[in-house]
Amino acid sequence: GAEPGPSGMWNSHIKGLLRTRKGVETFRQFTAMWSSFPMRTGITRLWLNLKVAPLRKPNGGVRPIGLCECLLKATTGLSIHVHREQLRKLFEPQQLSVHTPGGAEQIIFKNRALAKMQPNLAQTQLDMKNAYGAASKVCTLEEAAEVKHPTANTFANICQTEFTVWAQQATDLWISFPVYDGYIQGEVASNPGFCMTLRRVLRQFKTQALSRLERMPTTSLCMLRHRMSPTY
Repeated sequence: GAEPGPSGMWNSHIKGLLRTRKGVETFRQFTAMWSSFPMRTGITRLWLNLKVAPLRKPNGGVRPIGLCECLLKATTGLSIHVHREQLRKLFEPQQLSVHTPGGAEQIIFKNRALAKMQPNLAQTQLDMKNAYGAASKVCTLEEAAEVKHPTANTFANICQTEFTVWAQQATDLWISFPVYDGYIQGEVASNPGFCMTLRRVLRQFKTQALSRLERMPTTSLCMLRHRMSPTY
C-alpha cells in the first residue's frame, strides 16, 4: 500500500505539502470536501482510480491489492484517527481493528479466557473466501447511517461512485475496468467498510434464533484472517 496510485503521487509529496501554510490549508479543504455529502460524481470519479498490484499467494493463487491515491488515503486515515474512540465503541469487543495493535492476538486471548470460564461454550472460526469482494457497499452505507457512523459522509462519497481499476498486462499495456460494488483489499474504504458489513453479519447472527442450538454470543465468532480470490 506504500506505492503510489495512478497519478504517481507519493507520501513524500504530502509531507512536502504540509510543510507550508498554504499546503496545510489545502489539505484541510480537501478533507472537508470529502466530509460533505454529496460531492459531485465528476470529482469523486477523478480521485477513485486505483492500480492493482498482483501478489502471489503461497498456494499459487494471486491476491489483488489496490493502490489508491495517497492524498485520499491520508484523508480517510485522518478521519478514522479523529473518530477512533467512537469507532472502538462501535466495533468492540467483537472486532479489534481500529488503531488497536495486535487486535487478532487479543481476540485469541479473550476467547481462550472465555473458554476457561465457560467450557460448555461452542466457538466458531470463519474463513471467508473473497471476503472484501463479497461485502456490499450498499449494506455498508445502510449500516453506517443506522448507527450514525462518524465518518458516514466520507463513506457515502466514496461508495456513491464506482472505482476505476487499472491493471498492467504482461505486454506492459494498461487496461481499465469499473468496480461498482464490493471492495478491493487496499482501497481506501476496504477495511472500515468491511468492518461495517461484518458488524451487520454479527448482529444478525446474535439475534437470529438458531434451531437445535442455543444462541451463541458474538464474542465466540472469531475471524482472524480474510482470504480473497481474484474474481474481479
